[in-house]
Amino acid sequence: MISNDSEQKDEFVRTMQMLLLNLKGNFTALVIEKPAMKANLLIDNALATLGRLDSEDKAASLRLVKSELIPEIGEAYVDLLFWGGCYPDSDAMFGYYNNQMKEFYPAPETDKGRYRYDLSVAVMANTDVEQVEKCLKFLNDAVPEELRCEYVLFNDDAGEKVAKYFDDLADKNVKVINYKHQTNAPSVIYQLVEGKDVLFLMTENVLSKTAVSNMMKCLTSNKKIGAVCPSFVEEDKLNDAESDEYLWHQKS
Repeated sequence: MISNDSEQKDEFVRTMQMLLLNLKGNFTALVIEKPAMKANLLIDNALATLGRLDSEDKAASLRLVKSELIPEIGEAYVDLLFWGGCYPDSDAMFGYYNNQMKEFYPAPETDKGRYRYDLSVAVMANTDVEQVEKCLKFLNDAVPEELRCEYVLFNDDAGEKVAKYFDDLADKNVKVINYKHQTNAPSVIYQLVEGKDVLFLMTENVLSKTAVSNMMKCLTSNKKIGAVCPSFVEEDKLNDAESDEYLWHQKS
């Protein structure tokens, strides 16, 4: 509807808002019973995204729908399914983790075995904008130039300044998710990644120049390795960490 400048868009948005508000009202008691649920906050985020569609141009509105609205509603569905329909039933949880979860978070598609990106870099903002800028600067220096990368920037209610900063970075290789209501749940990122591997970090992290290449070496050194975590050092000792190319053998 947005692509075709449909006159029905505004009516459709109002209908979605009404449906989401009704849905939220129907499981309020469940949220009280199961405080780990995030579906109410996720629906509030979806409503906030719907409210922004009128104030954005066509390109920005399309980005909001693809990178925020659809994932927000998807996350709310998954959250309601798991906490409302599976937990704490062990058989239902087993079925979720082994079947349904793969549908909600599928592996990225490939073209003749080739992924669109070598690496998806997912960054969750949990600091002020100054630290966000610092984190991304060090991150940019750490990502090897030969890797085809995309970036997924997730603002979990870190403030309007962070939201604007992320929006200004958005382009074809940079996806942005801005939450108005904090969920402390970064799983929405995995609805968007298209890389063969995923690097996840929070903006309080600062990477050394060799951190990404060392982790990639470790990850590809043995097919039994499925995930790698860096060793953490104080920032003033980053140079010492970089001097040991094989530090990951000891600590990752």
